[in-house]
Order: sequence, then C-alpha cells, then structure tokens
Amino acid sequence: VFHREDFDELAEKLSEKRNRGELPVVRQRLEVLENEWWNIAGNWEVEILWFYLSKSETFEALLPKETQEALEKDELGSFPMYSTFKDVYSNSEINLLQAYSEWCVMENKDILTDFLRG
Repeated sequence: VFHREDFDELAEKLSEKRNRGELPVVRQRLEVLENEWWNIAGNWEVEILWFYLSKSETFEALLPKETQEALEKDELGSFPMYSTFKDVYSNSEINLLQAYSEWCVMENKDILTDFLRG
C-alpha cells in the first residue's frame, strides 16, 4: 500500500543504523496507495515508527556475565530473532526478550514520545 521506493529508503536507513551499532528505529511519513483487493482507500498519509528487532552488542554487554555466556553458547536460541511459530519458550527466553524490548523502548524514548505526541 506504499510506493516501492519507500521500502528501499526504509531498508537503507535501518541498515545504516544497524551498521553504526545503533538500534534500527526509523520514522517515516508515507503516502498510502489505493488497494482494491484489501479495500484500502488511497491518497492519504500515515506516519509510522518502525522498530526492527535485531542483535545489539550494546545491550548484550549490559547483561550479567552468566547470560552473556549463555548467549555465546547458543543456550538461549536465536535471540532476539525467535521464531513466531514456536509453541513454547523458556522462562529465560521470555525474560531476555522482555528485557531487550524494554531497553529498546527506553533507548528510543525521545523519538517514541515525540511520535506519540504527534
């Protein structure tokens, strides 16, 4: 429902941030295109704040040594890219993902606050 080049711009910005060691968070204002199949009216704009979940060495460095070692040994699966098709997650996986999600939000609280204020 967006212009193809908008995706290219998003992918480039996310990649640039990740390559700089930053969290891949991008704010975009996009024109919505008409889509008859999904019954979406076009000719209006939407603002989106994209949070792309990816590995963060900065976050991992803040973890207790025991957790860092478990990550190095792959004892916590493919953190943070857990499958959405998995039925059961361990308490450690859930706690780690929750802590990471909270850290991502807090690290981006200024952009998030500005976005929510409109």
